[in-house]
Amino acid sequence: MCSGKNINDYQLQWLVDSIEKTADRKLKITIQSLNDYNEKYFFKTNTNYQYVPGDRVEFIRNGDGVVFDAATRGILNYQILSPFLDQQLTGEETSAANYFNQILIEDDGKLDGLVAGALIELQRQRGSVENPTFFSICASIPTYVDAEGKTRLISEHGEFKTFDTYFVQRQVGNFSVQTFESKTPSDFWGGTGIDDTGKPYFVNEYENEKRYGRNISISPKGQLNYFGDMVKTFDAPEQGDIVSMNIVDGKIILAIGENDSFLAQVSNDLVRVGSDGIIRAAAPDQIISDAEPKLRGQYGCQYEDIGSILYGDGFATWVDGNNNAHVIHNYSLAKDISLGKMQNYFRKKIQEKTNLFLLFIGCYYF
Repeated sequence: MCSGKNINDYQLQWLVDSIEKTADRKLKITIQSLNDYNEKYFFKTNTNYQYVPGDRVEFIRNGDGVVFDAATRGILNYQILSPFLDQQLTGEETSAANYFNQILIEDDGKLDGLVAGALIELQRQRGSVENPTFFSICASIPTYVDAEGKTRLISEHGEFKTFDTYFVQRQVGNFSVQTFESKTPSDFWGGTGIDDTGKPYFVNEYENEKRYGRNISISPKGQLNYFGDMVKTFDAPEQGDIVSMNIVDGKIILAIGENDSFLAQVSNDLVRVGSDGIIRAAAPDQIISDAEPKLRGQYGCQYEDIGSILYGDGFATWVDGNNNAHVIHNYSLAKDISLGKMQNYFRKKIQEKTNLFLLFIGCYYF
């Protein structure tokens, strides 16, 4: 079970010190008490707010204690036009560049009855993303053992309760102690937020894509199993899908297919300078050569036998179930090394595996 984050992420809940209407139909909301509160505790609090263009303010409760009814007034949510600094309130002639104690919003007439002490919520919209992140829910479902000894759920229906908000009490300005919603259980510790969400859950966008068994992709570190940027397709589809691949000395590739194997070479020239002086990235076909034939030996490895593949120093071995063979490849030729009695032994074991549908090398009992 996973959940997302709130679209409108609130930054802080606070009280309005005073309200002033401007001549150009704006409302100037004073929150100097926020600066005073942080200064009182030597700016060691997490009740900080720094204006970012696009921030909004929502009015939740009036200063007289009456909650704003959305059904009557609508949702009183306004974009903050700009922060404002009133130096007369601070008693200082100069202030830091980002210092402010007022916010400016449009006056649409719905806040005509607003009085000091109103509860506001400063919000910051989340950026739009194509693939939002979801988080696992850390929840448990109680169980019990019935009369038949079977483990069952206590309830097959219910809700997973999760939280990302705490209630904290603050003494703001000259107002009485009030309760606010907060991301942390205290104004003095907890960082930017504490909740019970689990680790991020990501959907593999490639998990439903069709993979072509003769493709190889060139990827940098950290992009394992990533296809799409530089992909080369090897010819000779009669060799089957590429089951495994190994590179030696950064130059020679041994690829083991379902029905046969092949060699290829790798170039370390990822970019080249043309005669015109322009640097160009090399194409996949220029970095990895086409499949090169070996001297002899047509042996492959099927998917169910992939556990038998072993890459050694200058050689590779695997089991070819189609040919009842134990194969060794020395990067020049491939040959069956199960001779005489060993050949009969391998043939018998491979046949047993085929008949019993045992898919892993650990079940062969070699």
